Amino acid sequence: MKALFFFVLTCWYMPCAAYTVTGHIREQKTERPMEFADVALYRAADSVLVAGSVADSEGCFAFGSVAAGRYYVKYGFMGYETRCSPAFAVGKQRVADLGTFYLFRSSERLEKVVVEARWPTYVQRIDKRVFYAGEDLMSVSGSVSDLMRDIPSVQVDMEGNWPEYWLPGSTLP
Repeated sequence: MKALFFFVLTCWYMPCAAYTVTGHIREQKTERPMEFADVALYRAADSVLVAGSVADSEGCFAFGSVAAGRYYVKYGFMGYETRCSPAFAVGKQRVADLGTFYLFRSSERLEKVVVEARWPTYVQRIDKRVFYAGEDLMSVSGSVSDLMRDIPSVQVDMEGNWPEYWLPGSTLP
């Protein structure tokens, strides 16, 4: 009876078994590890993304809880060509070590780079708070009173009037 129980348990557990896929990524010329290289695991049959990761400081990556099947790895880094590994099978060993993959510098040159910046709406300085209303949608469509009502810690009543103690020549309460 115990033998039958263990046989059924083993048959049930084997298809649910999880495997680990590991490997290394290095730069082709210098052989240095490629820290933060992007690595993605795809199912070979239909190219569905299974998992994604980033290489560590030693250029190592690992995917845990991978089901048995055929997969390929796509890896790359900014300034380097994105490459794909050949398809490999997972399921014979608990850990599938793919070895070392090499990244090659991209020969593609950019014509121009456009850097766009945007001012923050609010900046805290030592002596004051600065609110930039130019990018605010309310500044285009509403009045100054509407804009001031939306600024934190500024008090404006329903008619758009400032409190009395803010008016020039008045004293604080």
